[in-house]
Amino acid sequence: MAAFGMDRMPVTTQAETVLWQTVSSNEPGSTEIHPVITQWVRQLDLLRHAPRSVPPIMLSRKRLSPSRRTALYEFDGGSMTCVVKEYWRDPECDEATACMRARHESERLTLFERLGLCTSADRTARILSARIQPPPAIALEYIEGIDLATLIKKMLAKTSAAECLTAPLMAAARCLARIHRVRHAAIDVSRSSSDSYPQSILDALRAGSVIEEKKLNRLARLVSRAQSALSISHCRLIHGDANPSNFIIQPSGFAVAIDLERAGNGDPHVDAGFLVADVIHLSKQYGDPATAGELASVFRHTYNGYACQPLDPTREAFFTAIGLLRIARNGWLEMPHRRRLIRQAEGFLAAFCLVDD
Repeated sequence: MAAFGMDRMPVTTQAETVLWQTVSSNEPGSTEIHPVITQWVRQLDLLRHAPRSVPPIMLSRKRLSPSRRTALYEFDGGSMTCVVKEYWRDPECDEATACMRARHESERLTLFERLGLCTSADRTARILSARIQPPPAIALEYIEGIDLATLIKKMLAKTSAAECLTAPLMAAARCLARIHRVRHAAIDVSRSSSDSYPQSILDALRAGSVIEEKKLNRLARLVSRAQSALSISHCRLIHGDANPSNFIIQPSGFAVAIDLERAGNGDPHVDAGFLVADVIHLSKQYGDPATAGELASVFRHTYNGYACQPLDPTREAFFTAIGLLRIARNGWLEMPHRRRLIRQAEGFLAAFCLVDD
């Protein structure tokens, strides 16, 4: 997911196309344009800027992320390069669910703007408009930059040195810490309950037959005992899906948090643990495994310097384990790699004496 740029002409350079991994125009459906969405975006462009004698003409729609159904809308004569999150394209959602998701994320982003989370250097994305009725979609600012996951992959492919990723990770850590400072009663816990994450992930592993039932039951007992011992509470605003793909690193070096549909009140260690788990996974898959520890330390040290409360090592380890299990449930990973992630998760649990009898 990315968003609108109000101050730039609607032109995508070759470099930006590569950074955003835009799907080529010959892929089926990549340039499919919904007339209602096109008209909605064109009207938004006209409303936000001075009227023109010639309305902007639609040039193309380029899909930025097949899984997130987000697309870059380009206009000839328009004032904005538009990135639209199109909930109606998600095959896993019926019409009512798609509308509900669009409304939920638009409400979150509107509230974040009122709370001032969109105004600093490291910040959350800004929403420009939302279409809640079918076909549902939200329009967001265009963010020039590259997501942290892609950046990690590209950098580790060139060098195993963690130094090249220090600044981007520090930016993501500052961004998360700023979100976690907020307490707000208007944000419910139903969309991002910290307690519900572990069980939902274990259910996904069971449904995918990733590991044998006996081992999965043992893992479930470890998770249950750890969760009970930690007495996890819901006390702060959290991102809810804090993986590296959801942080855009701008050319200025600052980070912008995107994809905030799962934001809610919860334990900040959910975000921290999940992000560390993804860093570990990407480091071991694309670079030197030894780099993972260095990168995790950079994130942790920076976060603790900006957060209202430093991370508790035990809670962070628990949610890092849950984050590794979350990655392991992905069907596109090869089975040996998924099982290695599960072993790593067990190691994080066992490291703090959270072991089975």
